[in-house]
Amino acid sequence: MKTSRLPIAIQQAVMRRLREKLAQANLKLGRNYPEPKLSYTQRGTSAGT
Repeated sequence: MKTSRLPIAIQQAVMRRLREKLAQANLKLGRNYPEPKLSYTQRGTSAGT
């Protein structure tokens, strides 16, 4: 069974928004939170399979 991948455009959009919101939070809270690592690999059983 072929696993579907998340399109690169969506991954890039997610990272862009994450960086925007992280910068906003850092500015508002006066902190410097590290950028989290995102993983798009599926774990466990997918619903409906």
